[in-house]
Amino acid sequence: MESTWEENISLNSFQITAQLFRAKLKMLLAGRGTGKSFINGAEIDENVRVMPRGITTVTQFTLGQALTKTLPSSFK
Repeated sequence: MESTWEENISLNSFQITAQLFRAKLKMLLAGRGTGKSFINGAEIDENVRVMPRGITTVTQFTLGQALTKTLPSSFK
């Protein structure tokens, strides 16, 4: 029996708009607490599901910022 992880999530209007906007390149300009890391995580998840052997990158100013702020929220 395969175990699956299910969780109910609720999106704010900014996140809904970003998820519905289907473009090759997305640039989001938003303030603190708008859910940008969730959008990054959703994009990474979609890329892994659609192209399992593909390459995805996350660009940050510093490695510390990626490890402490962006990646934990994206993987959640």
